[in-house]
Amino acid sequence: MYKQALKKAQNAEQKKVGFNLQLPVGLKKDFEKLCKANGVSVTSMIVSLIEVTLEESALAMEPLVEKSIDNLKKILNEDNVFYPNPIGLDNPMYSRKVSKDEWKQLLNIYKDLTTAEYNFVENYGPSDIVEYSIYQQNVINSIEQSKRYIEQIARNIKCDQDIQNIHDEMMDKFVEKLKKEEK
Repeated sequence: MYKQALKKAQNAEQKKVGFNLQLPVGLKKDFEKLCKANGVSVTSMIVSLIEVTLEESALAMEPLVEKSIDNLKKILNEDNVFYPNPIGLDNPMYSRKVSKDEWKQLLNIYKDLTTAEYNFVENYGPSDIVEYSIYQQNVINSIEQSKRYIEQIARNIKCDQDIQNIHDEMMDKFVEKLKKEEK
């Protein structure tokens, strides 16, 4: 959390509003020293810590997401699995391939992410009807980006149908659930 907050604090350029915070003297001095050593303001670091806490709490709303993303990173031995823009032909990800065992694991992760996405939308509503908080939107973005990463691997190893089968299975479950609710 500290490293993530520090990175945010170093790039902080937001409009701020007043907020009164009282700290124990020793804590304040140590925190100021830490901030100065890292070249960030105390305010930026506090704001970043709050942001990271809110993002982590939004992610904790759907623990399957956090677990799935961690598993994805482990399998691919890659910390940065998020590509918000389409993957360009020159990106190493474009040609990424995996073993059959890894592909089975990635399919399970994909299924978990898809399940989490359905659960999230069921709990909070669809994004075209409900305005998500920035932290809820970050959860959805993490899901979508991780799924795109796996979809690209599917294209690379010519296993697109496996992904489609998961979507079909999830849609069948969704329709079945709707039918039960109608009764």
